[in-house]
Amino acid sequence: MEGLRRAGARILVFRPLIPEAMLGVSRSNDRDHRKILVVGGKVGFVGGVNLARVYRNYSDLRAAARGDFRHADWSDIAARIEGPAVADLQRLFFAAWTSRHGPAVEKRNYFPKVAEAGSERVRVVGSGPGRDEALY
Repeated sequence: MEGLRRAGARILVFRPLIPEAMLGVSRSNDRDHRKILVVGGKVGFVGGVNLARVYRNYSDLRAAARGDFRHADWSDIAARIEGPAVADLQRLFFAAWTSRHGPAVEKRNYFPKVAEAGSERVRVVGSGPGRDEALY
């Protein structure tokens, strides 16, 4: 994370794992595991894109094609979203940022006007820690 900070990123830690504090408590898995990337307020990505060295250079299909089934245990999939639904992703991010008392951000800079994109309607439905309502 230090490299990100040096590059100017502002980072918040959400419910850090503190082993001593977790004894007898079942909140260790009450995490915000969402992976949301919004670029310029116009393009969004959601899905299971893990950013760790262990995942680098491997995918299920490439590993399996080489017969390397040790590294064919996962398949990270993401969806690219364009159009008005990207603002919903941005709102989810800012809701988490605000709930963790992140530094003030001028939000209007992150919500550009965007045109409709594609032929399908997209609805972003957020879920995560502290949200008990059913999604379906």
